[in-house]
Amino acid sequence: GIRDRDVTGVQTCALPIWAGRALFDDGYYAQSVTFPAVEYHKAVLRLQVNANHLESDIAGLAVSVANALEKVKGKKRAA
Repeated sequence: GIRDRDVTGVQTCALPIWAGRALFDDGYYAQSVTFPAVEYHKAVLRLQVNANHLESDIAGLAVSVANALEKVKGKKRAA
């Protein structure tokens, strides 16, 4: 998943929430999982793929994740 520290070097549960919202805006559902469901400062973005998804669906998701990461990095720089 997308972990806060991997994206910006700073730990905050807001980053996976922002990324999850960006994916949702692109038409993908992702779960932003934060404390207490996961260890403190280890928030993640959970994605699930199954056999019903087409290769094009997964490719589109990959592009959307890359775009979401860029948006999150931009939010962190602006903060």
